[in-house]
Amino acid sequence: HKRSLFTRRIIHASQHLEFYGIEMDISRKNVEFEAKVVQDMLMWKYIGYGADIGSVGHDNEFMEDYSKFLENYTIQGFHELCSRWKGYSGSYNPNFVPKVIQSYLKK
Repeated sequence: HKRSLFTRRIIHASQHLEFYGIEMDISRKNVEFEAKVVQDMLMWKYIGYGADIGSVGHDNEFMEDYSKFLENYTIQGFHELCSRWKGYSGSYNPNFVPKVIQSYLKK
């Protein structure tokens, strides 16, 4: 749990300092969901399995859709799942571009 919290804080710092700045204020739900997705992507890439923490506490349909999304990432998929995600009640921005994920996938 501590490692997950530490990783999420690093991702949030990167989101704020390198990618979004104050835009984070109008996209809180997107930013929070993106941090979960990045954590899951990193776990799958470097460990070979993941907890799919972005889908914890959701119904089986969401969990299945989330697993498929991690295997075949699209921005449309990000928004479809983010809008359904119940892990954070902050503001959702339909125009949000998940730049951290895009940057990660370019590597």
